Amino acid sequence: MLALIFFERKLQSEVQFEVENQLRQSAAHIAEQFERRYRADLSYLHFLKDTPPFPGIARALKNNGVDPQGNQPIELWKSRIATISRSLIYNNAELLQLRIIMPDGREFVRVDRRRGKVEQIPEAKLQDK
Repeated sequence: MLALIFFERKLQSEVQFEVENQLRQSAAHIAEQFERRYRADLSYLHFLKDTPPFPGIARALKNNGVDPQGNQPIELWKSRIATISRSLIYNNAELLQLRIIMPDGREFVRVDRRRGKVEQIPEAKLQDK
């Protein structure tokens, strides 16, 4: 009987060790995947930030919707950033959606991948976040 109790405790300890080990490995793998995804998403943001529409939009917002450099309306910049965003999503299968949200919380541009197509969401369907 004593040998059975000893065997049961040893088996329980080994199972617990194995489960903990597998959990640690899974957690490390998930953390690695998260870090990889975070770095990729960050690189997309840096790419977008460095495109001409972002400073143009900022200038237009400060000047009643018109960029004083070239007298370009904010809608032109919006169209350009939407085109760049569609291309970014189309060429990166892991991206499903890109939203540009204004400081007041409303969406400025949203591009979604839906049923294999990449499309800009119409103005009327943009949301407040």
